[in-house]
Amino acid sequence: MTCSDRPCLHGQCTDRGSSGFLCRCNVKYTGHTCNTLINCSSHPCDHGTCQDTTRGFSCTCDLGYKGETCNISLQCSDSPCQHGSCRDVVQGYTCSCHPGYSGKNCDTATTCRDNPCQHGSCTDQSGGYVCRCSSGYTGKNCQTAEPCKSNPCGHGRCISRSGSFVCQCDAGYTGQKCDKMINCSSRPCVHGSCRDTSLGYVCTCDPSYRGDNCDTLIKCSDSPPPCLRGVCKDTAAGFVCDCPSKYSGRTCDTCK
Repeated sequence: MTCSDRPCLHGQCTDRGSSGFLCRCNVKYTGHTCNTLINCSSHPCDHGTCQDTTRGFSCTCDLGYKGETCNISLQCSDSPCQHGSCRDVVQGYTCSCHPGYSGKNCDTATTCRDNPCQHGSCTDQSGGYVCRCSSGYTGKNCQTAEPCKSNPCGHGRCISRSGSFVCQCDAGYTGQKCDKMINCSSRPCVHGSCRDTSLGYVCTCDPSYRGDNCDTLIKCSDSPPPCLRGVCKDTAAGFVCDCPSKYSGRTCDTCK
């Protein structure tokens, strides 16, 4: 008998000369002429569970496998990760789930029973859960420490900004983390003279300026007002006091 006689009932035939023929059976058939229907007793599902049917069997594949006999490993090109990112590996793929989902294919919505909130309390709600983060933490799962939690600004105030921080330094300090002491060599006194001290520096301001760095122009509206007596007038250079007849001095502080 040869392939021209169509001996393979459910498969493809290959002539083998004097040896006759060889049948390559379809998935659900076996036997020399592919005439025997396979059922679950022969364990056809490589990675899954089997159910007998009138047409042979049906496989329900384990996660990560596909094909009629569950013999094909899924890959990222099959988009297996429902709520996460995918990475191909030697034995198939691996999913990195978005916050709020778990499981091999990121197909299971996380609930409070899974303890998702790393630094906070959890409340179940429709479609998942919500975390109330402890002070100093943020993120869907309270997994991210606030940038200012570690007090990175040595001599200043820390301000959180988009996952990072900026420092507002105290007078006398500079640097990204306010960890560098300012001295007179950096000329910190804008309108005045400078004197180095063990704690940094001290400014002696020019008459029309005030502030730690002598950078604020004194105005008549300041409290207390600069003129102790008389009438105060603002000018481009600061202020001028119009003193009563019995007083003199820049701030009318001297009795004639």
